[in-house]
Amino acid sequence: MTEYDVLEQFGLVPKPDELPTIRRLLAEETEQTRKHNGNVPLLRLFCIQLFAHGKVDDIFLIWRAKRSNFDAGCGIEVELLCGAGMDATKGYLSKQESQESVEILKYLNEHQANSEVWSPQAHLKFWQNYYKLP
Repeated sequence: MTEYDVLEQFGLVPKPDELPTIRRLLAEETEQTRKHNGNVPLLRLFCIQLFAHGKVDDIFLIWRAKRSNFDAGCGIEVELLCGAGMDATKGYLSKQESQESVEILKYLNEHQANSEVWSPQAHLKFWQNYYKLP
């Protein structure tokens, strides 16, 4: 499966009922990437598709994908953790009680985009242009 196969099947912004499939595919590709058998651009696309829906609880899947190996860490940018927006994401994480939440929040605070000029909508537009989508 390639990025373009996934884009053809689901689009950049999948339908809500396709999100469970995207989450499953992301988890599978994360595991393959962890073993250095994955496809980082495909992994990133699954993250972008979840980012596009802005559900804060998807941050954990995106974070695990980002942390799956060095290349994924570089290829999955910090902004993809914030599909719900920077403030909503930080607020959600601050209410969680897991070590993973603390780690993500610390990472966001150290590496966040300039939230005064950044928005999820503008970032999604960047990816639409990247994939040359209408």
